[in-house]
Amino acid sequence: MNDITKNSNGTISWTHRPDDYYVATGTTRDGKRFRTTSAEWKWISGINLWRGNKWLVRNGKRHKLVSVFN
Repeated sequence: MNDITKNSNGTISWTHRPDDYYVATGTTRDGKRFRTTSAEWKWISGINLWRGNKWLVRNGKRHKLVSVFN
């Protein structure tokens, strides 16, 4: 069952499962790459990205939730 869906307005919705975790990846304004992980979407969603992506990791596969390119 796929509970990760893209809505008509372009937003992604999903149901959190106990084994899910989230990853934020990108580059800093200085050009250095970074990656951080958390089991809490609230923590990852609060990261102010300059350039990068926020991912849901489920069953070893990444699902892109947010992309930012400035």
